[in-house]
Amino acid sequence: MPKRVVPTRTLNPLHFEDLEPHRFEDLVRRLLYGFREWIDIEPTGRSGSDEGFDIRAWERNETITNVGDEGEEGSRNIEGNLWQVQGKREKSITPAKMKSVLNNDIDPDNPPYGYILAAATNISKSTYDTFREELRAKGVRQFFFWGKDYLEDQLSLPENDEILFTFFGISLSPRRKSRISEMKFNINNKNRIIKTFFGNEELEHRNGQIGHREAVLFRDINDRHYPYAGGYPDFDTKPRWEEHTAVQVTALGVYFKCREWYAFVDRDEKTWDFTRAVDLMPRKHNLDKANKRRLKDTGRNIERYWRHIPQRNQAKLNLFGFVAFEDMLIIDDKGDTEFTNPHIFVDFGKDGPFSHLTGSLTIGSENPIYLEELEKNYQRVSYFPRKFPKPRAGKQYSVTDLKLTEKAVGILESLRGRGRIWEFFGDLTSLEEGDLIRIPEKHTSGLSSDYFAEVTHISEMTLSEYKQRFGEWEENRLKECANGELKSSKTYKVYEIIKTMQVGDNLVYLDDSY
Repeated sequence: MPKRVVPTRTLNPLHFEDLEPHRFEDLVRRLLYGFREWIDIEPTGRSGSDEGFDIRAWERNETITNVGDEGEEGSRNIEGNLWQVQGKREKSITPAKMKSVLNNDIDPDNPPYGYILAAATNISKSTYDTFREELRAKGVRQFFFWGKDYLEDQLSLPENDEILFTFFGISLSPRRKSRISEMKFNINNKNRIIKTFFGNEELEHRNGQIGHREAVLFRDINDRHYPYAGGYPDFDTKPRWEEHTAVQVTALGVYFKCREWYAFVDRDEKTWDFTRAVDLMPRKHNLDKANKRRLKDTGRNIERYWRHIPQRNQAKLNLFGFVAFEDMLIIDDKGDTEFTNPHIFVDFGKDGPFSHLTGSLTIGSENPIYLEELEKNYQRVSYFPRKFPKPRAGKQYSVTDLKLTEKAVGILESLRGRGRIWEFFGDLTSLEEGDLIRIPEKHTSGLSSDYFAEVTHISEMTLSEYKQRFGEWEENRLKECANGELKSSKTYKVYEIIKTMQVGDNLVYLDDSY
């Protein structure tokens, strides 16, 4: 599933240049305390006789010990290393300005061990190169430039929150406490979701995939009329509660399957299309008119139209919506008498309960094509009509009417969903698209069932094309059914069929692949 970009929350830039010179020096000195272990820090600039620098400090050194011949131990503390610290509130520092500052600050005959230049600005690479080269030439052993970015980073640390408040009146402590509360909230939601969808199953073996259908009712946190949709005149276009199916739990939230539409795809021509006329998602409560149509005659007509697309072009477009753990304001895992599955309360937006949507095109058992690839490599065409025609009522045939071969009859008897028969399987010249072949039932006393194979598409294909499309095994199987050798270059009629069941005046398709 694709990832979304989450905007970050930041503070406005801190205006170090607006601090009074001595206050800027005080700020640098306060940050200096946590930089090293010091013996002493002197704010020399405060005295008015800074001799060219604002702060000097002595870094604590290690204690040297030794042991005498008689085992006695002696020790000596090495005098601390001297550091000079200078603060500059300039809005910019050029290489020439940097050279001037260092010439004024550093005595080349008596250089400090370390040097820090803190400034209310950032510097370019060439200026930093000058900074480094000049200090090395003057014999300074360690040196650091504390620019605006560095100072802001230091002030954002929890241990420096008091300094940030002292000089700028800003404290991040409440934000950090709020963030801790948010993290606990998210973790609690994640744990409840995992328990609801997986129970005691081990999550790592499932990769977050939810194997069974788990319906969830999303409810707008601002709703006041549930379960009475009549309380909202615009409920059909802007529902305040929606039922969707959970399909995958991720580290950040849950993907829900929210729509399934009939689609067309041609992998060779790189074209595709889909129709929103009917939403195929099964729900306890229909989401809208398109979702209701799947159970109506209109939905059956649209399905039959789609079933008569060439099998290799039949596809379905699945739409998925993402809900982050942090957006799940309340999780009611018990539901109520209206909807006994879990309820999740969120703040509805333009996409209802979802923060973002994604999708994929499925073609039988083939690998899906994700929307990103469709938008990049495929062209959408106008394949589906705005108004779907009423399907033709086909003629019914028996296997004896068509003089089907024994192997052809076996193919019909073992048909589980979609399949194909060829013109040399019998006398099929009278067959047209939409016609029905009654499937003889095994192990009966000659009684026939109400199962049929509907002819959904008729095309022509050579044996070579068939082998290229479906492989050598299918080619050999076809030769076996023909009781002899077939000519590779000859064109044969192919009848695509699908198993159906007659229920009243309607046909119910029995297609396991969908």
